[in-house]
Amino acid sequence: MPQDTDRIFSSPPIRDAETQRVWDFLRDHKLFISVPPRTVGSTAILHFTKRTEKQMSDDEYYRFMKLRGAFIKQRLLGFTARPVGTATPAQLQKQLNKLTEEATKRAKVQAIVYGQ
Repeated sequence: MPQDTDRIFSSPPIRDAETQRVWDFLRDHKLFISVPPRTVGSTAILHFTKRTEKQMSDDEYYRFMKLRGAFIKQRLLGFTARPVGTATPAQLQKQLNKLTEEATKRAKVQAIVYGQ
């Protein structure tokens, strides 16, 4: 039986109220969260016992992305709770970029160290 792919892609996602608040904030302020590239080097991790770098496995990358998204969401919930004031979209994007860098570092450590 053929699938109606148009329906799959055009259906609105089902989100809880907190998640929707974050998406609304990003949309309203025209902000973008970048995804770490899956290229060699950008998702390399240090193997603690061997002291060598290796590329994340698929499971490690998935765990890393889930944790990173959760960290970003929690921080953005704080942003949505207070007025933005006179901050320009460029200033907000700069703050968001710092936030995502911090979340990336934190998630990388937690996904690898605590995921084993």
